[in-house]
Amino acid sequence: MDIIENILNIAKQKGYTNKSLCELLGKNSSYISDWKKGKSKPKADEILLLANKFNCSVDYLLGRDTTETGPNTSTAAPQLIIQYGEILKYISSLPPDEQLEAKKYFLEYIQLSTECRQEVNSFIEFVKSKDNK
Repeated sequence: MDIIENILNIAKQKGYTNKSLCELLGKNSSYISDWKKGKSKPKADEILLLANKFNCSVDYLLGRDTTETGPNTSTAAPQLIIQYGEILKYISSLPPDEQLEAKKYFLEYIQLSTECRQEVNSFIEFVKSKDNK
């Protein structure tokens, strides 16, 4: 399943309607419909909010983990949530024209497999080493 299916399934299990989910996210009533139609995707800060509200991991919502482990049941999860929160806080401190791009890349990064993330990290280190010369 993809992230949208996962979010909608767990929202339904937790008793949320599309309308109440939109209200939780502070969005208008067509927001969830746009997800379903493929017009938009959940943003990184929304994924984090939903994982906390649904008491599940971000990886579960992203479909990378089939175990619905809540943030409070894992010792690593709270630290991960803090890191995501710090990243999102940093992104919101960027100039408005850079925020959208930073959020887009962050969301794409957290949806990657562990192996792909390692490749991205290696590439970033490579680019940084060239930049320091």
